[in-house]
Amino acid sequence: MRVFKNLLTSVWVWLIVIAAISYVMYSTLQKRTTAEERVDLGNLPIPTSAYVLSKNGTVEIEGGIVQVSAPRTGIFKEVYVKEGDFVEKGQLLAIQEDRDDKIAIRRAEIAIENARIQDQTEDLSLKIAERDLERAKIQRDQDAISQQQYDSKLDALDRTKLSIKRRQNTMEDLLTQLETARFNLEQRKMLSPIKGKILESVVTAGAGVSAENVTTAFQIIPDAPKRIRVKVDETGVDKIYIGQIVDFTLSTNRSVKNQGVVADIGEVFSSASNTSRAEQNTVDVIIQADTVPYRLGQTVLVQFKGPDGDTTDGLVSE
Repeated sequence: MRVFKNLLTSVWVWLIVIAAISYVMYSTLQKRTTAEERVDLGNLPIPTSAYVLSKNGTVEIEGGIVQVSAPRTGIFKEVYVKEGDFVEKGQLLAIQEDRDDKIAIRRAEIAIENARIQDQTEDLSLKIAERDLERAKIQRDQDAISQQQYDSKLDALDRTKLSIKRRQNTMEDLLTQLETARFNLEQRKMLSPIKGKILESVVTAGAGVSAENVTTAFQIIPDAPKRIRVKVDETGVDKIYIGQIVDFTLSTNRSVKNQGVVADIGEVFSSASNTSRAEQNTVDVIIQADTVPYRLGQTVLVQFKGPDGDTTDGLVSE
């Protein structure tokens, strides 16, 4: 029994010894592996960037998309263009029902014609009154008529002159009415204010619009180069200058880059539209390039290069 206990005690002792030796060997091996894998990074160069600033911008068109609205309330009689059509400045886009305006013009023309006939009658009356006054003067000098009769002829001449003056004022009013009627007729025509491409046409023949609600009838993309607008905050605006070279690419695909230049830097700071950075003021920076191969409204990443392409620290990204 004593021998069995001694043997059992010896086994436990050997197990403890073996476990201790295994732990020491494992720890030594781990330290050696870690030491071999450790690399001294002190002499490795720290990567630098060719860009002093990176910001997201939006593709837009110079002058912006033009909204063409109906100047008068009415129903469209004809629509001459559709989405995708190219139009010239002053080209007729659509015309509203204009029958009432044409009737108003005709009425004004008739009234003017009648007024001119009346003017001829007044001119004749003036000549008659002048001749009557001349005869009355001779008769008065010969005492053939009384002074009262002479004064009556003089009053008749003055009344005729006043009547002619009123007719002249009436003619001016009628001419104004005719001009107004013609203007109203022209307002029924919707002309393109610019040269460009019809982006959207929201009216059709027979559709009615209200000038009070300012209904947009057409949206036109100007025939102008695309550009990129970037909002730069106060911390980054000092790194930007006119003529600075930039690279820009889609934020979702940065494999293909295009190059442009800073064309304009805004003079006034405005509050950032991003609510999370409401305290930050921004200034608009305009980027121009020979080609901007992206659609209007797309978000692009704009990277501003340092002077002469020097690499600088302090890259700011967004």
